[in-house]
Amino acid sequence: PSKPGYAFCVNLLDFCLALSYQAADSAQALAAALHTHHRSRGFVMRGKHGQPIQEGYRRTLQHALQWYGVLQHSLLLETDLSVRAAAAAASAGTPAAAPPDLGNSPPTAAPDDAPLHPPRQVDPYLVDRCPACFGGFEFGRRLDRGGDVHIAGDGNFMHRRMRSAGLCPPIAMEHRLFIPDTFVDAVGHDLDTLSARGPRSYVSEVPDAVLKNCGNSYTAADGSKAKTPGDVFDDTGLMAFVCRHDIPIYLCNIATPGEQQKFFIAGLIWILLHMPDLATIVTFYDINCVSWKMLMAYGILPDWMLHRLGFATSILHSYGHQWECQLVFNPRLLLGVGLTDGEGTERFWSRLRGMISILRQVSRDRRIVLLELHTDFVARVIRGDLGRWLVRRGKAVETRQWHAQAEVTSSHFSEAYLREQWSAQKSAQLSVRHTAPQLREQLDAVVELQEQIENLEKSISATASTFRRRTRAATRAAAQDTGDGTAARRGADAGGSQIALLRDTLRALQAQADELYGALNVGEDFPSIAIYGREFVKLLVMTHDAKELARAKVIARLSELDRLDQAVGGSGTPLGTTQHQKVCRTMRKRTPALVNAIQRYNDLCDRLVQALPQGLDFPLPEKLPVVLTDLKDNTALLENVWLGGVPESNAAWLTDGRVRRAIRALHTLDRCREESLRLELETKQIFGWFKRKTAALHVALQDPGSALLVF
Repeated sequence: PSKPGYAFCVNLLDFCLALSYQAADSAQALAAALHTHHRSRGFVMRGKHGQPIQEGYRRTLQHALQWYGVLQHSLLLETDLSVRAAAAAASAGTPAAAPPDLGNSPPTAAPDDAPLHPPRQVDPYLVDRCPACFGGFEFGRRLDRGGDVHIAGDGNFMHRRMRSAGLCPPIAMEHRLFIPDTFVDAVGHDLDTLSARGPRSYVSEVPDAVLKNCGNSYTAADGSKAKTPGDVFDDTGLMAFVCRHDIPIYLCNIATPGEQQKFFIAGLIWILLHMPDLATIVTFYDINCVSWKMLMAYGILPDWMLHRLGFATSILHSYGHQWECQLVFNPRLLLGVGLTDGEGTERFWSRLRGMISILRQVSRDRRIVLLELHTDFVARVIRGDLGRWLVRRGKAVETRQWHAQAEVTSSHFSEAYLREQWSAQKSAQLSVRHTAPQLREQLDAVVELQEQIENLEKSISATASTFRRRTRAATRAAAQDTGDGTAARRGADAGGSQIALLRDTLRALQAQADELYGALNVGEDFPSIAIYGREFVKLLVMTHDAKELARAKVIARLSELDRLDQAVGGSGTPLGTTQHQKVCRTMRKRTPALVNAIQRYNDLCDRLVQALPQGLDFPLPEKLPVVLTDLKDNTALLENVWLGGVPESNAAWLTDGRVRRAIRALHTLDRCREESLRLELETKQIFGWFKRKTAALHVALQDPGSALLVF
């Protein structure tokens, strides 16, 4: 501002900024409070003609806070530049660290697409952002040992801006947080061009059909699905990238109706460009399996970049993925990732949730400025708490590791034996079952018939309740008017005939399903389990289909609960009373169908136990709890009913529940050991960064040109 009309005390501006960071109060609310405070003490603001001013300090305080925040941001940048220059001078002449041995890890650069420049150092911005992650000098840790850095990404469509808010003149401020829109658009253009050419061949541990089902389970996988009305909002959301300590690294502005893959992929490329050429990154995303498939199928990244990336799904989104997908992408089953959960973005959205309403009606440049200032504050607060975070994490890991070790010890199985069983389980469950096409069509037809039967049962129940209610009302009305209930009885007869027709249709569908089950040829379709008899195989297939239906209903219920609790993690605003009651009513209507599906599956499990021939052994499926809270953390829900034969070798993972429990405990034990090693490394990197920072500050303070730093 060239001609400010008001002067505000710097202490007042500091207090207002601190309050806005902590409570997300808008400048308008602060100005109104200041205006009311002055009026109550007799200081009434008046205009040129003596009339009282109603708005008070609204615009002037907004402008003062905006430019004061920009000034503070600029001073911090100048300070960082001075300290970095001093650090460079202090470390002049120090030989560079030799690149570490990558062992048997994939090559980081292919001969035909190797970078033409020498290996870069990590961007100082990233080092100052999180010294625990980026403060080291050695990069190139193998991905099966956890990689160098863990980065989580996620989109949020609540942080949007209305078109009616308009634009404002450009604000002179250096932005380090936001990835340029031109870069994101360029990545999107390349992605569209490569996608139009068709996918290339690649090797995948997870079958394509499984990855397709995972993509169908999440709306984020469908970039064409609109999450925000584009005619009302122009900036529709944000994509955030955070480290494993929840420190925000970069933000990406979303201007499309849906969450397209270009935003996540552009963020990964942007981070790689600011890291050394040997650095490896393990990424976390709720649909990371779909992102990995896209990168492999269309060759968006060169091999020297792609080989430096590991992929894992966020832990709290695991229930929406198929079990075969989780065997490869679940962070609790991946080597090296420790206890990183990939949900740091959700906690970041929680810290930023107060900004949602404020940013709806601000201009575009002002929105970017407010987000950068608030995010920088969040990053500084978390960085200042890294020491306590490491201590808390270390204590929690010790407790968890002790319990896991006790579980493994009490099982009386050696770790080598359990690892062998886990390797056999993973290999068997990832192998594609070559089911005959005719049998696959029959099984799909049975599942479709079961869904039709359930829908028809719900229709019959709802129709019967409606007719009973209307018949009682009509009977009472007719008795009061004429004393004759003939018309009501005719209506009841008509309703009864319709219900009878629906029940006939239900019986026909059930008979058709029984025919399909009876048409299964045990000897040809299931040769590996033909020795168990036709009745047992029929029950096994019915149990398989019943579990698929029950699992789909449970996942749908968990999604509804996520909608009810969408404000808990800060990813959205709380539902209104009307919407909350509507969702609850819908859930209550679907509860009987959910319980019936689980009970039907449990009944079939009991029948399987009785139908198993004597003298034969088979891995029978486990029953599911009816309580939803128990289902959410139940691993048996995600496992398919075993339709293959029992392996000739010792498959204790398939037949012995003690082995399965011990394998789960071993996974926890391995993750705790990996977490302990990473915590030790991060502690060393923080101490090293602190010593270098202290030495650089000492040198900078002796420099006469660092007047701003001394001030």
